[in-house]
Amino acid sequence: MKFGNTSPRQWLFAAFLACLSFLIVWGFIYFCTGESVALSRRPLHADPWIEEQRRRHLQVEDVCQQLGSELYLQDVPLDMFLFIPEYNLLFCRIQKAGSTTWGTGTLMRLGAKLGVKMNGPALHEKWAQLNMHYKVKDMDMLNKILEGDPVSFVNVRHPFERLVSVYLDHSERGILGTFEKFVSDVVLKEADASKDKKAFAEMDLHWRPYHTHCSFCNVPYKVISKTETFDEDRMRIIGMLGLEGEVEGERKHVHGGNTIFNQTKQCFQSITQDLKTELLELYKYEFNLFN
Repeated sequence: MKFGNTSPRQWLFAAFLACLSFLIVWGFIYFCTGESVALSRRPLHADPWIEEQRRRHLQVEDVCQQLGSELYLQDVPLDMFLFIPEYNLLFCRIQKAGSTTWGTGTLMRLGAKLGVKMNGPALHEKWAQLNMHYKVKDMDMLNKILEGDPVSFVNVRHPFERLVSVYLDHSERGILGTFEKFVSDVVLKEADASKDKKAFAEMDLHWRPYHTHCSFCNVPYKVISKTETFDEDRMRIIGMLGLEGEVEGERKHVHGGNTIFNQTKQCFQSITQDLKTELLELYKYEFNLFN
């Protein structure tokens, strides 16, 4: 074809072919590369539970990077850690956050299965014997445990729901007065009496901020369980341990779900804004770490 003799119709046809060729080539490139890019941006796991665990771990990592100097502990308090070597299981116990259910439904059963003697009628006596048998003795032992990639886990809880839960337990036994009195005369008074604000050693473990003894910036937990997802988290951990069908147990000492939400709301409506502000400050790291 001589370009000098090309008619307008021929020019339009040639332009159409050129555009069509471009679109075909571009579409082929997008199909081959664009789809793989899109796939790479999808979640690594289709399992919502794994994605939620990933989100929880990233939250903790971000907070530890930002506030590490305030949260990292030179010496991790080991009183609340329990390690069962036969199952490579490392557990940090938080009072009023599923610890009784884990103790009676899983850990004590494993201990009995492994021949650990737990004598005495009271639950706390058996729990103390189990802890003594499987205690983490020192930092060298903890570091060796962590090097072995244990099934390490902890169950956390909304600080205010945990506080109200322990208050309700005590109130049912007629021990405490009003919630406001409990907050001002017990919780905050003990916090003020604690000289080391990284440890809050003067506070009862049932309402002491739990970042002080589970050391989230020191210990890389494999599973971060939460009370609102307790049942599924527990099922997944049991699966990791290969114990499906071997351990069970109903939840113990439970104030949970919508009931505890409403009870917490009601209790906090009964206290002053100043007390609420002081509690927010006391438990600020729990809110930062776990939203």
